[in-house]
Amino acid sequence: MTPRCSICGKFAKIVDDGVPFGTYRDLEPPDDILFCQKCVDKLKEQYLTMKYVPNYWIKPDWTYEIANKLGYVEVQYKGCAWSFWHKEDKQLKNNMVIIERNYVNTTSSL
Repeated sequence: MTPRCSICGKFAKIVDDGVPFGTYRDLEPPDDILFCQKCVDKLKEQYLTMKYVPNYWIKPDWTYEIANKLGYVEVQYKGCAWSFWHKEDKQLKNNMVIIERNYVNTTSSL
């Protein structure tokens, strides 16, 4: 059975997924958000227009693509398990380190 896209709700081929941050009230980690190609394309266009990169606990591949286009790098505080996006041209704080990833574009380009 084909899974449903978490954004549009349609049964479709899932091309990407991510896990959002939860809240302090959550007893379990949040469920994965599943993305179909149509929704990935819409979200990429939306966030590129806004010049903003959304943050996830486990990031979908499409966020790396728009971060790269907008000049953001993935950083984290030393000893911290999660990461976030930081403008490449801004100075890092003392405890921040850049996470180097070999990004491979797995979704279609705009």
